[in-house]
Amino acid sequence: MVIFSLYTKGIVLGYKRGLRNQQPNTSLIRLEGVSDKKETDFYLGKRVAFVYRAKRKTVAKGDKKASKLRVMWGKITRPHGNSGVVRARFRHNLPPKAMGATVRVVCYFMATILFVNYMRVRDIVIITSPFLSYDEKHFPLS
Repeated sequence: MVIFSLYTKGIVLGYKRGLRNQQPNTSLIRLEGVSDKKETDFYLGKRVAFVYRAKRKTVAKGDKKASKLRVMWGKITRPHGNSGVVRARFRHNLPPKAMGATVRVVCYFMATILFVNYMRVRDIVIITSPFLSYDEKHFPLS
């Protein structure tokens, strides 16, 4: 039996940097179970979530309860080096307290597949979203 997880863990190593300067707009992330540059290809373009706990609760809106949990979203842009580390850009730069913290790399299917019965013919309709993509290598249709 194969168990699929909806996300993969990663660890924030720090910011992209040179010898003297660092660029806080790009974060370096080591992905769990990835140790090669070729293995990072699957994760390129995937969304990254840094979940943290804030001091004050949010305002309750509608059916949602107030919570101290917050999320900062980013996207994996490219590999960094040859050892499986990737670069990620977040909508708001990660704070320094995020270094060494765990992030979640969202591994949802990148396309939603619907089977439609129309005139006794089974068709495959692929609905895409700007937040999702599909990888034939890891998730074959047949």
